[in-house]
Amino acid sequence: MTKNDLLEVIDSWENLELAIQEIGNNAEHLPVLMNLALYSSKPRSWRAAWMADKIHNQYLHLIIPWLDQMIPALKNKWISAYIPKK
Repeated sequence: MTKNDLLEVIDSWENLELAIQEIGNNAEHLPVLMNLALYSSKPRSWRAAWMADKIHNQYLHLIIPWLDQMIPALKNKWISAYIPKK
């Protein structure tokens, strides 16, 4: 699954559950999702983050290796969203 494929799937809420199952069963697609969720400024990156959360619920073992990248990315997004720029 390429980034463009995933972006196309993310556009439709109806397809998200199928995409979650596909990524859960084929973990080689997970880096595309996680890079979109953690590092993209595209408006749909929040849907990728939502999908990652659902994958965490169903396939915890797939998300654990990403924790070291998730924590700093979330801190950076929180800081940029809630701390006023000087």
